[in-house]
Amino acid sequence: ICPGQHVAYKSVSIGTVLILWAFRLTLDPTQPLDDTWVHEFGEKIPAVLYQIRVEDSRSRAQAQDEELS
Repeated sequence: ICPGQHVAYKSVSIGTVLILWAFRLTLDPTQPLDDTWVHEFGEKIPAVLYQIRVEDSRSRAQAQDEELS
């Protein structure tokens, strides 16, 4: 057993959360939602749309800069 496994687990968890934070995930409204699916080989995974959240913070920063000008 690795003595640092708890550190590795927490590092992976933090990294995963930061990656998920960077994107705005939504279900595709053009695809019907099948809430009975189970993820296995050959099963259909729901269509997910994503937008980069960083663009929002850039435009917010630009708006603040324009207000100060």
